Amino acid sequence: MDLSVKIGNIVLPNPVGVASGTFGYGSEYEELMDINALGALYTKAVTLEARPGNQLPRIVETPGGLLNSIGLANVGSRVFAQDKYPFLRDLACQVFINLAGSHEDD
Repeated sequence: MDLSVKIGNIVLPNPVGVASGTFGYGSEYEELMDINALGALYTKAVTLEARPGNQLPRIVETPGGLLNSIGLANVGSRVFAQDKYPFLRDLACQVFINLAGSHEDD
């Protein structure tokens, strides 16, 4: 059965993708699952400079569920390129890098 999905010019082998921010940069889960079985991996945000994110608490329970405000905590573009990207470039699934800016010029 063909489960492929087309997004623009990119064809995913299947419609299963991990939500950006919830799956880190992928390598954190390689011992738990076959990441190459995903249709796509959407990384957590990457900003030009590293960001520590918001102070705790970052997650608050409400009557309607949970609210979070992580603050785009990330390693920054230099560490991402050196330490995270080598793992991602060798994956069989499609990888979408979530880029974020702190200023309009970014």
